[in-house]
Amino acid sequence: RWDLGGGQLEFGEDAIASLKREIKEEYCADVLEHEFLGYRSVLREQKGKQTHWLSLDYLVRIDPTQVANGEPHKLDAVEWFTLDTLPSPTHSQCPNFLKAYKEKLTKCI
Repeated sequence: RWDLGGGQLEFGEDAIASLKREIKEEYCADVLEHEFLGYRSVLREQKGKQTHWLSLDYLVRIDPTQVANGEPHKLDAVEWFTLDTLPSPTHSQCPNFLKAYKEKLTKCI
């Protein structure tokens, strides 16, 4: 399924360091600019188990010429899509993310 990218904090790591590390690991790119969009409390079931996590959501600008699949063992492909041509299926949280931030995302395009 398609996802917007993400990750988790490592012990002792702050949110911005984690953001930069995850972008570098997944997409081989450096964060040039970032904007905190907000946070979401996410309640869902995964593999038959109830989970609850806090999503810290960012808008990130990178150099698209740097982008490569940094985790081919986890990701089949890395591709660009417009908001009106998103593929499916997507991660269960993609619709919630887009609903929460569509106005901000549309302004940056």
